[in-house]
Amino acid sequence: IRNTRAKLGGLKMQVQDIGAASRASFSRIADSGMWRTGAVAAGAYFAVIGNGTRQAAALNQELSGLQKHLDGLDASGMARIQKDVLNLSARTGVNASDTAGLFVAGAESGRKQSELGAFAQRSSRSAIATGMTPDVAGTTINQLQAAAGLDLGGTARFMDQINGISDRLSTTAPKLSDFASRTAGLTQQMKLSTGKITTIGGVMIDSGVAPEIGATSL
Repeated sequence: IRNTRAKLGGLKMQVQDIGAASRASFSRIADSGMWRTGAVAAGAYFAVIGNGTRQAAALNQELSGLQKHLDGLDASGMARIQKDVLNLSARTGVNASDTAGLFVAGAESGRKQSELGAFAQRSSRSAIATGMTPDVAGTTINQLQAAAGLDLGGTARFMDQINGISDRLSTTAPKLSDFASRTAGLTQQMKLSTGKITTIGGVMIDSGVAPEIGATSL
């Protein structure tokens, strides 16, 4: 019995020593800043996860209109579009919400799923070059393409002409785009190039004529 008591007493002292050492180690970690650094890192990690989850939910909401215009769009197709939106947003600097809006606008104008990325990219670049908002740039491209009977590449070059002419004159690209979208049909009817028609419009607008009046006059 005495031997057992002695062993138990020694074991109790060992446990107390281990407890004291553990408390001291934890205190040193907390005081040294390691604990605070780890807590900050963990907080940042979970914040990134939280932000990513919220961004995905917001993006899904922005793209919900695609279901009405793209037949057969399933979950995997939507996931690919979401990835395309984020990649394009990162490349152009246009925020993901506006980029998603361009994908929806492209679908609303009758474009196929495979064409949405190119349309959104052209619209984003035109918005940056002309100072338009992305949605206005997308609408303008749709209007010009329909009026002039051009493909997307031709319409993008048309937008480049508009931007170049507005740089040489005092008129703005949005005003010149308004004029061009109203008169683009003349490229086929009168066999005039888009550059000539747009230049005439720029001179009219520079002279104080409103885009819609100048277009009607022409």
